[in-house]
Amino acid sequence: MPGLDDFSEVVLLDTEFVSAKGEQVVPVCLVAYEVVSGRRHRLFFSEVAAKYDNPLPSGPDVLYVAFANQAESSTYLALGWELPDHVLDLFAEFRCLTNGLTRWDRSPLETSLIAALGYFGLDSMTADEKNSKRNLILRGHPFTESEQADILDYCEQDVRALEQLLPAMLPHINLPYAVFRGRYTNAVAKMEFSGIPVDAPLLNRLRKHWGELKLKLAEDVETQYGYGVYKGTHWSDQRFAELLDRLDIFDQWPHVRRKDGTYSDRLSLDDDDTFKEMAVRFPELGPLRDLRSILMRLRELNIPVGSDGRNRCHLAPFRSVTGRNYPPTSQFVFGMPTWVRSLVKPEEGRAIAYLDWSSAEFGIAAALSDDPQMKEAYKSGDVYLAFAIMAGAAPPDATKRSHAEVRDLYKKVVLGVQYGQSEFGLSKQLGVALWQAQELLDLHKRVFSRYWQWSEWVSQRAVFSRHTETLFRWPMQIDEGTKPRTITNFPMQGNGAELLRWACSFATEAGIEVHAPVQDALLIGGPADTMDEVVAKAKRAMDKACDLVLDGFILRTDTKTVNYPERYSDKRGEAMWERVMRLLEELEAMEMEHVRRD
Repeated sequence: MPGLDDFSEVVLLDTEFVSAKGEQVVPVCLVAYEVVSGRRHRLFFSEVAAKYDNPLPSGPDVLYVAFANQAESSTYLALGWELPDHVLDLFAEFRCLTNGLTRWDRSPLETSLIAALGYFGLDSMTADEKNSKRNLILRGHPFTESEQADILDYCEQDVRALEQLLPAMLPHINLPYAVFRGRYTNAVAKMEFSGIPVDAPLLNRLRKHWGELKLKLAEDVETQYGYGVYKGTHWSDQRFAELLDRLDIFDQWPHVRRKDGTYSDRLSLDDDDTFKEMAVRFPELGPLRDLRSILMRLRELNIPVGSDGRNRCHLAPFRSVTGRNYPPTSQFVFGMPTWVRSLVKPEEGRAIAYLDWSSAEFGIAAALSDDPQMKEAYKSGDVYLAFAIMAGAAPPDATKRSHAEVRDLYKKVVLGVQYGQSEFGLSKQLGVALWQAQELLDLHKRVFSRYWQWSEWVSQRAVFSRHTETLFRWPMQIDEGTKPRTITNFPMQGNGAELLRWACSFATEAGIEVHAPVQDALLIGGPADTMDEVVAKAKRAMDKACDLVLDGFILRTDTKTVNYPERYSDKRGEAMWERVMRLLEELEAMEMEHVRRD
């Protein structure tokens, strides 16, 4: 096949496994086809734990082809097999081919194996047939001989689908970049296999009382306002509007826009980002925003946790437009409200560390645009204060303590630019006149002029060519419905995703246990007595990723290490965590009192 000549063998692979809630996968079967030799393999794995030898070829001259390969790599890990050196993941490459394209209703295109085959006009089983076989597999061991044969036949159908899909897709694949994306799926499998250590006993206590806790939380938060925005756990738009009016901020809250472009009297409340933005501007609304987030997003505490106390879910690589992971927020502990992260806790004798690239988006923009002022601001260690000094709003010897208010203002400008805010959005965000917001934006454009020239050029080229891509060729197709903000932010977000993929690959390949990727950070773990060495090793992996992607410009890494019996915490969620724990203890005390009386 063209483009595969450098490999002595090409193996098309599909596996099936059972994945119970929060548990590591249990292999069911494997089917493979060696393209060069013509050999076919069909293996069924019994329920009884056993040692299975890998009959498939391996080595640096063998290429494995799969669809959503992290599933196949997970099976390998469960079997104790070495992962393939080179992988071509046709799911990731189909996403490359269609990323940014939408259907008539602006919804994203389907990206399943069936959808990929249909895109190229190739035959496949129906979705109903596929679901029927998947349900049989998910039932789990034991399987009768007849069921085993049916499952192997089903698995082989997917391999034969790859036989059709590979030659159809090859003309659209840039193989060196594609193999890197396949390499990342091995890292994803390792991270999913590891999982995130959580305080399972405490989680069970929260689950037991969750219905009562939500009511108590609503009552507790309402006491701060005394305005009845919540009746039980039911939100009232009218009472919230009355609260804003009493606080004299009703007119400053974004309102729903009518079709004719004018604004109605109805508050914009459908988007949580609006509430988040306003709570930053008006901190007195913070507890109410946190409560609303809990009641809307955490109707149940269905965090999947395995018998080993680890939170596991599908990390969903390449699912977002920028190529970032997109795990389900209801299953991923780091996708939930920030207070929930305090459930993360290392096991006895172990430690975890959170390594976060500091001001990553600003640093990436500085490196990509080669703006000397941005680079200098980033290297100063305080981007926001450096901007204020460069703009003449603070003296050269200003500090975070001496010029806190000025720094906070310029921080909001920097973040507003990163979010693609116009002068109108910045005016609302800062609570200043439109001319003042425009003046602050003009200051940013003047101080970081090289960045703005580069950003405008990249955006115009993207619109003109209807296509843009990262340094490692993750693309986004552009049409008339693509938002300008999406186009402007793509270089930073897309290349940020590339950075994280390389960091995860380097770290896991170095033997570091990476529990999870989190936006611009890695959560890692290891023995408590060697954690300093593990952290240093992980930091080298992250620096190596920067050196590769940003051409030698190294982003700073902030590190937070947590040793048993301490737990992880995010300062943004600490107040709500303390509130939840207090109310939980009150409920448990009441329960104990009832038991004592009975």
